[in-house]
Amino acid sequence: MNKEDLYSILGCTSAATTEQILTEYKARVRQFHPDKKDGTDSEFCRLQRAKEILTDPSKRRHYDTYLAMGTGMPLDEWMEHRERLQQTLHWANPSSPTPAIELKEKAGVEAEQPVDWKRHETSTINAFRNYRI
Repeated sequence: MNKEDLYSILGCTSAATTEQILTEYKARVRQFHPDKKDGTDSEFCRLQRAKEILTDPSKRRHYDTYLAMGTGMPLDEWMEHRERLQQTLHWANPSSPTPAIELKEKAGVEAEQPVDWKRHETSTINAFRNYRI
């Protein structure tokens, strides 16, 4: 699975409760059960995997982090290395930046005033900038 949205496989959103996820799973799994219809093994496996991850609170939290990070890593690999990645990615920022319009509104009047920057000039700083010291 590479960048497959487990929520859309089950027909729900990330705000769905475990009960809602199980209800959606049960509604879909009947259509694709291998005993009822031939050639639906792969779809049945996708539904099983989505239910397995999204109904386990720990796995679901890890999967939600995967979606938020926007990583290029395949989902199988991400889930396989869950423990190790959890230790190294605790500092990561979400992938969706704040739109510039919101930033300007939050900044208020100060953002519209031009900034007057003056470069501090001394002989020591000039020597440093020109690699003389």
